[in-house]
Amino acid sequence: MSLCKKKTSKNNLKKLLIDSFNTNHSRIALCINGNRYSYNDIFLLALKISKALKKENTKANRPIGIYSNNSLLAYGSILCCLLLKRPFVYLDPNYPTKRLINIIDQCSPQYIISEFPTLPNSLIREFYELNPKFIEDITVYTEIASSIEKFSANICYIKFTSGSSGVPKGVPITTENVESFLYSASKIIFIKTKDRVIQTFNLSFDLSIGTILLTWSKGASLYVTQIKDLADITNFIKKNKITIWFSVPTTLGLILNEKYKKNNLLSTL
Repeated sequence: MSLCKKKTSKNNLKKLLIDSFNTNHSRIALCINGNRYSYNDIFLLALKISKALKKENTKANRPIGIYSNNSLLAYGSILCCLLLKRPFVYLDPNYPTKRLINIIDQCSPQYIISEFPTLPNSLIREFYELNPKFIEDITVYTEIASSIEKFSANICYIKFTSGSSGVPKGVPITTENVESFLYSASKIIFIKTKDRVIQTFNLSFDLSIGTILLTWSKGASLYVTQIKDLADITNFIKKNKITIWFSVPTTLGLILNEKYKKNNLLSTL
């Protein structure tokens, strides 16, 4: 008797996203600061960014840096990189300059897409031209010196952790990693197009990309908030009729206490 391992059926990430964005083009994909954007809006922004990048001498294995707050441009840039199969690294504008320089030095992005007209002078002096390239309302900073390609072609994005020493450490996440996660998660998390998913994480946090992709691959709506106070989060959930919330266990334990149950603030979840 022979035993055969059952082959799992994982969807190609790019195809999964394209199919979802085509099918759900008129549905709300993203809500930030009360502004709602359809799947078509996000796709057109990603297309505009990709056209800007394609005009340059891009290298397939070189990461693209995204220097932006939790904004529309950040989400459009993430989608752009996923569709182009270009690895990306999120550069939090709130990070200390020294940490940003360390991250950029490690991953050596070929471009930095920024929502700001200027970068901190220290970053420009280290790596980028003084005069950024403006493509409509998108700013792309191009490197001066050529760097070696440090990552293989199947890297989806690079997540930086602090590590035990406090020094940023880059962890490459492969496309296969992401596809396996989405396949496994879809077996236990049943997201539908009518769902509203809350995104409380900063884009540098581990769960952020997973939350985005789980939501968009199912045609659901992502509601972004940077609220930290638990009472304000529960009010946000009730006001926006949030149906799905991804959370770390400690936060979930705090919020599911008698106070919030009594006030019925989580009835939509």
